[in-house]
Parts: sequence; structure tokens; C-alpha cells
Amino acid sequence: MGRTLRIASAGLVAFIVILLARFPAKWAAGLLPENITCDQIAGSLWNGTCLGLVARGEAAGDVSWDLHALKLFTGKLSLGIEWKRGTASAKGDVDLGFAGAITASNITANLPLDANLLPWIPPSLRGTANADLISLRVKGRTVTAIVGRIDVRQIVNSGTNFGDYRLTFPASQGDTPIGALVDLGNGPLTVAGQVKLTPEPGYEISGLVAAKPGAPPGLSRQIEFLGSPDGQGMRPFRSEVTY
Repeated sequence: MGRTLRIASAGLVAFIVILLARFPAKWAAGLLPENITCDQIAGSLWNGTCLGLVARGEAAGDVSWDLHALKLFTGKLSLGIEWKRGTASAKGDVDLGFAGAITASNITANLPLDANLLPWIPPSLRGTANADLISLRVKGRTVTAIVGRIDVRQIVNSGTNFGDYRLTFPASQGDTPIGALVDLGNGPLTVAGQVKLTPEPGYEISGLVAAKPGAPPGLSRQIEFLGSPDGQGMRPFRSEVTY
């Protein structure tokens, strides 16, 4: 009787393991929040895809995931995620803590500067943002920590080409993420500043700027309104944005 029970128990465990490993992702569709749907779900709960993701009535692209099952024992839902929407894409490892914080690592992203994709972007602004982030932590809508680099390239605003810029967040930042902002030398402006991420959420951007020789006359006049230049011809600027 004991041997029979052990065999039955082993068979039951094997059945549960196989069931969980092959658990169809579409069975979990009913667990999605009311405002999120997928046109097509394929694969398993552990490794699957959502084609035609819709969030709050807006098309949000396609998502694939790879669930890191062992991290469930640490109290975290951990996934490798890849997202695509048109020419926009992003991938990385994401940990969802039960306290509501989201921690991500090894993130790469390529996003067009488009108000349809990023609502806080002015409609007149165009360009691309390329991110290579070591780590990112978000709580609610606020970024509480970020380490890595973001390049914003081919910026065009109201017909003026502003060139390329780089924002770098170092590993040691204290309680508030602050990144160094510089131009990459191919636009009409010389820029040296910083971007501070605020809890509202939003950001503060400040620093020094100067128009280069050959900059559009209208742009040079706008720079002059910022105040008196320093010894290197740089003028201070500051702006705050809440979203």
C-alpha cells in the first residue's frame, strides 16, 4: 500500500509540474485588468505572446514574455519582456514587487518622439530616443531610481533641427535621480546641464546654453532673452514639467 501511495504521489506531482509548464497563456486572459485586452494570446503562462495589446482603449502594440519562475519564491513576479509598436521597441528584465514597485534592468529601447506614443511630448517635436539603462525603479508614476544613458537624436521642433543630445544617469544619485545633459556637437546649440526627476511626477531641466556660429537668427535671439552670458558666452536656462 505504501509503495502504491508513493507511486501515485509521484505521478500526481509530475502531472502538476507538466500542467503548470504547459499552462496556456489564454487561460489567464481573464486575470487581466478590465482596461487591458489582447486580440491574440499564444504560448504558455511562462513563455508567451500578446498580439494586439489594448490599454484603456488605445492600441499598445505586441508583448512577449518569459516568466522567471524561481524568483516567485523571493516574493517577486519576474519576467523578461519585449514590446513592439510600429517602429518603437523595448526589452528588458522586469520585477514586480507585491508592494507595487516596479524594478527593471538590462533595458534597451528605441522610441520615436511622437505625441501619440508619449502624450507629454509637444506635437511639434520630432526625433528618436534610444535608451540603454542598467536599472530603473518606478513606484506609481514616479521614477525613483535610474542608471544608464538616453540619447535623443535628430530633434526637430517647429521646422528647426536641434541635433542630438545625451542624458546620463550615474550609479550614485542620492534620493533624487539627476542626469547630466550635453549636446553631441551636431546641432545649433552648445548645452551643458542636468535633468532632475521629481516625484510629482515630472522633471526639472537646467543648465547653460549658447547658440553656435551659424545658428538660425531666430534661435539666437531667443537664447539672448535668457539673460547675460558668462565668460564663455553661455546663458542660464531652467524649465519645469509635470505630467
